Amino acid sequence: FSHYSRRPEVLAAWQAGYHEIGIYLLENYDKYDRFYITPNHGQPYIFSLFYLKYPPSKYQKMARLSKLDEYGFGQVKEFDKFLFEYRHPDINESAVVIGYPGEFKTDIDASRIKKVRVNGEEIFWIYEGARNK
Repeated sequence: FSHYSRRPEVLAAWQAGYHEIGIYLLENYDKYDRFYITPNHGQPYIFSLFYLKYPPSKYQKMARLSKLDEYGFGQVKEFDKFLFEYRHPDINESAVVIGYPGEFKTDIDASRIKKVRVNGEEIFWIYEGARNK
């Protein structure tokens, strides 16, 4: 409990940082048209639903699942303003891209990045595009 959870590679595998992202989503939901969230290291949709306190009846009408994988599970691809895929940021789009630092290319505007840290380690980057008018 003391040492293992402090290793950077373990933090991502344990899905650290989703609480901080949930708070960000709550505070910024109305400011952007779309949120792209990387699906690496788990199912980010469930954290989004939980932290947004999203109504189950509303979610169930719009959720889209992928085909079943080799383990018999479908993956949630999107709901509402949330699309669970990594997408290279576009400064002109009213969108936020949330991903792991290694997913972002070097040609992005670093001033638009907010960093999510857990135990001092960068877990996620949040890239903010153009805001809604």
